[in-house]
Amino acid sequence: MKIRVGTRGSRLALKQVEIAFSRFAEEEYEVVVIKTEGDIDRRSPLAALSQGAFERELNDALVMGDIDLAVHSMKDVPMDLPQRITLAAIPDRASPNDLFVSSSGMTLEELPAGAKIGTSSVRRTAQIMSQRRDLKIDWIRGNVDTRLRKVRERLYDGTIIAEAGVARLGLATGKEQRLPISKFPTSPGQGAIGVYARAPDRSILERVREANSDAHMREVLAEREFLRRAGGGCAAPLGCTARVEGGRMSLTCGLYAIDGSRFAIRAFEFDSSDPAQSGRAAADSVLGDHDVKEFWGR
Repeated sequence: MKIRVGTRGSRLALKQVEIAFSRFAEEEYEVVVIKTEGDIDRRSPLAALSQGAFERELNDALVMGDIDLAVHSMKDVPMDLPQRITLAAIPDRASPNDLFVSSSGMTLEELPAGAKIGTSSVRRTAQIMSQRRDLKIDWIRGNVDTRLRKVRERLYDGTIIAEAGVARLGLATGKEQRLPISKFPTSPGQGAIGVYARAPDRSILERVREANSDAHMREVLAEREFLRRAGGGCAAPLGCTARVEGGRMSLTCGLYAIDGSRFAIRAFEFDSSDPAQSGRAAADSVLGDHDVKEFWGR
């Protein structure tokens, strides 16, 4: 019997299913495309959409038994999910970095004052403004192809986009600027694909386990625990990027005021055996030095 795998219908979402199930034979699974709120509402800024706008319908279908697995971009998955579903696998993760793509080929540092940057991410807006307060931010929506096309057409002077999406769709030109994690820690889970299952369904959990990367699972768990401890949601102006090498985990974490006027970036290193504790420790350290009200006004 085929595993029913739920996903959004974008080219990137379908590619992520292909990547996640690359170790499975084609006859072992079938793809079920489900439209989410974020797919239907293409006009509102991302920050105006409800939490889980790109996942809720998939998770509902999973809970109801209409699909056996749901595949998500982990950076978009909210912290609070239905109790009956569980993260079953994180396949091999792509680069978590952001890319800056400009219409002129200039880097972010080289752009003239007043240049218009298209982004709908609160985090990316805050990070840009923390480095270049003389740039203009204008919101942009659309899939990876659409946002890159709008830059090529010079509707924007540049945009910031996840390297993973560009790479997975084969859209890299070699002219993109990779933004360093040391200055631009990314959204928790960026570059990672999450495969979710119903918690009681042991047979499905066992079958999908072979798709999991233990090191990348630990990275994502640490990043998401930092997010939980800091009290932010997917749209919060914070970044946290983990990297596991052998038995060690490095974490680079940042908190930002929405306008980029204040920010704090800290780097940590932990034993990688307890990723959740590492994420909590990093958050406690940052919050111990800085009151979150400095950044978010609450």
